[in-house]
Amino acid sequence: MPLQTPKRKPPVQPRTDAPHDSATPASRSTFLYRPAEAAKHLAVKESWLRRKASLRAIPCTFLGKHLRFSDDDLREIIRQAQAPVTHPARPVRSRTMSRPVGDLDTTSSMDTFP
Repeated sequence: MPLQTPKRKPPVQPRTDAPHDSATPASRSTFLYRPAEAAKHLAVKESWLRRKASLRAIPCTFLGKHLRFSDDDLREIIRQAQAPVTHPARPVRSRTMSRPVGDLDTTSSMDTFP
């Protein structure tokens, strides 16, 4: 008797008649990027992205314990990065010597003979 293979169900198609939230456009992408993919798109290190997401400093999505980023999250991260810097610039060090010139020893122990 030949073995019967189980019939596969067709893939589930998204509903097109589902009502859309008025705040979100119908063309909004539901694709979620993994941290490595999002870091590549943003040209940053994956570790930086994960650290900022764990601190909730950037928008992200957690699916259970899995970190993901939507297109909107990536756009918001870029928008936040374009904000003007609010902290003062670091002071510039002067180019003066740290010791007065008179304190410099111009002879070394190798130059003196007994």
